[in-house]
Amino acid sequence: MRARYTQAAVALATSTLILAALAASPLMILAVFCAGLPLTPLFVLAYLPVDERIAPSRHTEANAWLGSGHNLGSAAGAALGGQLIAATGPRVTAITLTAAAALATALSQRLPTHSTKALRHEPVPRQHSLKPDAAFLTLPLPSRARKGWV
Repeated sequence: MRARYTQAAVALATSTLILAALAASPLMILAVFCAGLPLTPLFVLAYLPVDERIAPSRHTEANAWLGSGHNLGSAAGAALGGQLIAATGPRVTAITLTAAAALATALSQRLPTHSTKALRHEPVPRQHSLKPDAAFLTLPLPSRARKGWV
């Protein structure tokens, strides 16, 4: 996992460095596109430890925390990035993004080098059937449905 994350973070740092170089150029839109390409692999890699390190009964909560963190970070990054662009221009903003991506690359060295899936001790529950529960099928309709409102 460490190698994959490091590769994606290096790709992000490199593409934002290219973005900084092309900040005043008409090719900036292409550089922005290229800078966004490593983001999806980084998001996928962020969710992999949930399957490997979190008990299956807690996957939903862990994924929700990751999604909330992503949304909060995106909102804060957009607000701060807009302020930084307004104050300093796109070149300094792109250099700041490069520094953040370089920091992510350095921090990726703290990730585990191998999968820990075999280390999880909790067995994964078996799925029995996809048929609906019989009790669910016999529930009474709400009063509005009986009166023809639905």
